[in-house]
Amino acid sequence: MNILLIPYNWTRQVVLGFFTASVPVLIWLLFTAYVVGLGPSAFQAGLLFIPEAEGPLLFGLMAGGIAAVHLFAEGTLRRRATVWQVVLVLAAFLVAGLFAGGLVFGIEYAMPFIADGLMKTVDLKTLSDPGLVVFRMRFLEWLIAGVVVGVTTLALRLIWSFMGPLSKLLDKDKVPEMVWRFAEVPQSPPRVSVWMGINHLLAGVSSAAIGAGVWQVCSYLVIGDMFLSSILGFGTWGLVFGLLAWGVPDDLYAGWIRVLSSSRYGFRIPIDATAGGPVERIVGHYPRGLDLIGRVDAGGAELHTSFVVDQDGRYAVRGLSIQECVLKRSLERIDLTYDPRSPVPLEADLRSGDRVLIGPSGKQTLVEFIMLAKEEQ
Repeated sequence: MNILLIPYNWTRQVVLGFFTASVPVLIWLLFTAYVVGLGPSAFQAGLLFIPEAEGPLLFGLMAGGIAAVHLFAEGTLRRRATVWQVVLVLAAFLVAGLFAGGLVFGIEYAMPFIADGLMKTVDLKTLSDPGLVVFRMRFLEWLIAGVVVGVTTLALRLIWSFMGPLSKLLDKDKVPEMVWRFAEVPQSPPRVSVWMGINHLLAGVSSAAIGAGVWQVCSYLVIGDMFLSSILGFGTWGLVFGLLAWGVPDDLYAGWIRVLSSSRYGFRIPIDATAGGPVERIVGHYPRGLDLIGRVDAGGAELHTSFVVDQDGRYAVRGLSIQECVLKRSLERIDLTYDPRSPVPLEADLRSGDRVLIGPSGKQTLVEFIMLAKEEQ
């Protein structure tokens, strides 16, 4: 995934979900191709696993694949160092796969006892419905695999969040350049919070439960095809987990202002400093040549407006001139013209795509606020 290709709009919240959903679908296709297409020859060669291991192996591959691709997507967006990318992705696949497969195997081992207790508590009419019985038997396996995916991704993200402080203990001058290039940790690791842990657990449980529901409904009520129903069920599991567990964060983007005047059309200025923190960019006329509004002889004022970002990454615009200054967005118009009777200028929050009109009618300059990836130059 490339952050330069993900715009700052609603699509950035769903792109990770579809990317994550592609892996369980691919795993199911490869797993089915091996069992069905290569099964006879693999059985003769002694390479086909026993039927009892099919369920645990499948859920282990699904859990490991979803956890691994989710961390892989985050690593590519954050430009994680190659060595850490490989370590975290392999750790996610192995840990989630082994734990999910082992727990599912334990459940299937105990399934005869569960079925025996189920027959004593459920009437024969209910037991005659194969869809309901299969759902009751398999639903717990889906949930356990979902919990394993959520816990694994959370644990590895916590480990990664502590890599930044640990890397500062290394002396760059004493570490070989080749080692440092692959082991250096970026300065923007994921933020750790209690909500982060709760979110990962809920995402793991809910995504697996929804995937199991889709698999059940499509198998016995809608499609009636176990192959297609499994594709939809596993794909839904990955899709929902990708949507809920982690979205493309705001800290990968930076605010820019783009001057849309006849003489400087498309001239872009970054608001953020690369190191972060509060920054203010003032748009107006300056005696030393920075003139984004108009020439001095055309009536340019010393200060017109300023664009600011605080320590939390929130953007705002302030009107600093008695000349007309208006913020326009869809179905909204905010007058920011400075009032000399007020001790402070008017201020409004900014959203990507907002436009600020500066100057009197007929001589206005349009300044657009846009969010672009921090790697954009």
